[in-house]
Amino acid sequence: MTLFAPGPERNRALGLFGAVAGAGGAAGAILGGLLTDWFGWEAVLYVNVPIGLAAIALAPVLLPEARDERVRGFDLTGAAAVTGGLALLVYTLVDGNEAGWTSARTLGLGAGAVAALAAFAAVEARVRHPLVQLGIFRNRSLTGGNVAAVLMTMAIFPMFYVMTLYLQQVKGYEPVKAGVAQLPVAIAIGVGSAIGSRLITRFGPRVPVGAALAVAACGLAWFSRMSVTGHYAAEVLAPAVVMGLGTGVVFVGTAIAATAGASADESGLASGLINTAQQVGGALGLALVVAVSAHVTEGALADGERVLGIALNEGFRAGMLTAAGVALVAAAGALALIPGRTPTRPRPRMRKVCPRRR
Repeated sequence: MTLFAPGPERNRALGLFGAVAGAGGAAGAILGGLLTDWFGWEAVLYVNVPIGLAAIALAPVLLPEARDERVRGFDLTGAAAVTGGLALLVYTLVDGNEAGWTSARTLGLGAGAVAALAAFAAVEARVRHPLVQLGIFRNRSLTGGNVAAVLMTMAIFPMFYVMTLYLQQVKGYEPVKAGVAQLPVAIAIGVGSAIGSRLITRFGPRVPVGAALAVAACGLAWFSRMSVTGHYAAEVLAPAVVMGLGTGVVFVGTAIAATAGASADESGLASGLINTAQQVGGALGLALVVAVSAHVTEGALADGERVLGIALNEGFRAGMLTAAGVALVAAAGALALIPGRTPTRPRPRMRKVCPRRR
């Protein structure tokens, strides 16, 4: 947002970012399987410690610095309220399947999340330097991009969870083999991101994002035809590539739409909102797909299905069909909410700070 001018320059940068993210996903899928095989599942969490330390060490060297000297305060109260509210909301959704959606625990946690988010909105309306300028949502492109991002991740993120369980619990893959089997998805996302930057530069974000979400929905619907005895190429590889290509285009398109037209002092906020929308959407989608899958699996077992793998497969199929429906809703939402051509403003003019020589 601060380094690249709006338009083709920024679109290419976002396309490259998406391609690199896809490559990282590919490496993570394989290395995650290796870590699980060698050290246990806890290792996939521990490995983030050295990665985080490396990022902290490299950031001052690789990242140029720019700051807005006009901002003299930080909205700590708002930050605490929105972080607590979103964290509580995510926990409520993930915990709802176990506790019961109408249980006192779920309702109480949900009420607490709503209260914290309401407090956040009240704080933002009064504080001198708000974390979120509420008026930013009058930007149609930003609002449409964030809504599309929420729905997109609701549909896409659960696929990785379901695919992992399907490959290991139904097909009997070892963790490393399951990780390698997901490699084509990450590669397809990287390729789709590169294609998306070109399409959006030429046509604007609305049509490419809407069409790509429809393509992703087709991939998810295809994936819902998975079976216990089917072949990997037909029931995993092909739909995963279709879904990955669509996801790559959407990844870039929603980022461009959600940040286009942001002023200099809104650039960081616009970037933060799209990342938050993606994470919250992933939690919402995972809760929905897991609830549907668990319900169908339990129903199959109650009806006398004696083979757990078959019952699980039925649940996973229903979950992926639900995700495909969400992707279609996202496609309709993108076409309705994202403008055809996003507004652009001059690149933010902030005081750049040169790092001291080492």
